[in-house]
Amino acid sequence: MDVCANTNIHRGSLSDTVIGDGSKIDAMVQIAHNVRIGKNCEITTGTIIGGSTKIGDMAWTGLNSTLKDNIKIGNNVLIAAGAIVIREVEDQDIVAGVPAKSIKDKVKTDTLFLMSGQNSKGRSPAA
Repeated sequence: MDVCANTNIHRGSLSDTVIGDGSKIDAMVQIAHNVRIGKNCEITTGTIIGGSTKIGDMAWTGLNSTLKDNIKIGNNVLIAAGAIVIREVEDQDIVAGVPAKSIKDKVKTDTLFLMSGQNSKGRSPAA
């Protein structure tokens, strides 16, 4: 796990705040209490994650995205820059906008995570 400068990670109040192996937390990120972040996630600069939110494995958040408290983000999800996520996001979805909506049907590629720096086997190059 890597955590960059000026990032706040709140300790759990009802349950632990957990960040999975291989996940990278960029600068100026806010992670509230009781959050669970899966393995090999990329949380980019300016992301705000509300309390008790659960993020699956290999998820990617775009710059300055916001995730409402107490929602579930699936595995292999890509959240666009500036998106405000107020509802659950299913596995292997791509969401964008305010409020965030699925745009997966508009993306014409089978290699979703090549866009977020992972190789065709779904792993970051460093893994």
